[in-house]
Amino acid sequence: MGQREYSAVAHYRRHGCGSMGISEGAPDGSWLAGSMVKKSRMLVAIALANKMARGIGAMLTKRENYRDPATVPA
Repeated sequence: MGQREYSAVAHYRRHGCGSMGISEGAPDGSWLAGSMVKKSRMLVAIALANKMARGIGAMLTKRENYRDPATVPA
């Protein structure tokens, strides 16, 4: 992980947002709940941040709005 990425994660954690999804608990059966059982909290926080960044990057690239997975038909 490069210095820029580490700096962004450190900034995110300093402002209290880094483990928001982790501290509130994850839905049963989700990848986040499974990861929290097996991995350290910091590793899961970074994985969650990376997943969110990939989703945001894809939305910006395709110029589309967020689609909630719970409401999108399968």
